[in-house]
Amino acid sequence: MIPYIKTGVWMDYSNAHIIPFSDIVQMPQTITSGYTIADREKAVGRGKSQVLCMQRREQLAYHKNIAAALLQSDEVFLFGPTEAKSDLFKMLREDRNFDATHIEFYNSYRVTGSEEFAISGNCFSGQGVVSL
Repeated sequence: MIPYIKTGVWMDYSNAHIIPFSDIVQMPQTITSGYTIADREKAVGRGKSQVLCMQRREQLAYHKNIAAALLQSDEVFLFGPTEAKSDLFKMLREDRNFDATHIEFYNSYRVTGSEEFAISGNCFSGQGVVSL
């Protein structure tokens, strides 16, 4: 029997914490954006358009890495303090691989690792999102 996989994703523009919930025990995974402060400093001398192009390219690669980690999920819950989750949500909705995946997102504040588990767990247990 194939397990039903639910995945919580806390994210901002630089890090995503992938929190799987299934019958198979899996460790959380962190995906980091490739765009660093050092990259930004290098690009500043090249002009604003090159900085923006580099940022867009890195953001797309970051979102593709997250999407690859979510391919086996049946249900996805995105949350975090920035608009990065809504950008990812839009990308996933355009990807045919996620047509059958239920995806929700919620605005939250910066949280600790245990709070990430609690928020995701509450969402998937049917309790909805509860503030901690």
